[in-house]
Amino acid sequence: MDQWEEYQAKYILEDLFDIGVLNKVECPDLQGSNIGIEVTKAYEQSYQKSEGEYERYLLYGDEEHLERACYNEEKDGYSAESHIEKSAFGKIRVSSFSGDLFTNRAMLIKKLIQNKTEKLNSGNYRLFSKNWLFIYSLISLSNKEQEERLVSDIKQLQQSFDNSAHVVFNKILIYSISSEELYCVDTKRWICTTHKVDQLKYSEKLKKLSRKS
Repeated sequence: MDQWEEYQAKYILEDLFDIGVLNKVECPDLQGSNIGIEVTKAYEQSYQKSEGEYERYLLYGDEEHLERACYNEEKDGYSAESHIEKSAFGKIRVSSFSGDLFTNRAMLIKKLIQNKTEKLNSGNYRLFSKNWLFIYSLISLSNKEQEERLVSDIKQLQQSFDNSAHVVFNKILIYSISSEELYCVDTKRWICTTHKVDQLKYSEKLKKLSRKS
């Protein structure tokens, strides 16, 4: 994980939830007085590389990073494309997606939850009364049906851990970088709430932090 993505997750969660100040450490990545949050991402390696280049452009302003952040991809029933446009804030990357993006992204999320739950029970993680998982994803829940499908899939997956995992994540937070929304799945009540995220606000915070580094 890129440290800037961990810091962005920290800022978002501190703003949206009454959890106090989070410290950036390891295993899990963010820790508070009674909460531990693992931060990860559920998208392909090619997109991770592209996203890393775009983050460097936002932090340092080097247009070579912006050019390398553009990509075109077609696979597994969907396609993705991005290009550079001028805006009031300068040059930005604009992305578009088509096809069955939901099914593909939901599958990546489920695989990641399974992997992280196994690590949570490995004995190498510090456990808290609240253990959360924050996932960067390209998924976007455009209607109630998709929201219910995602919650149902996660519930079935988590219930399958009963015999192999004595600790599961209390909340699974999925940050959609395509729609700038945070989907919060409560694994006790099995409900999903959506929070709008001001990406520009956190980009400015990260810029200030990078100047201090």
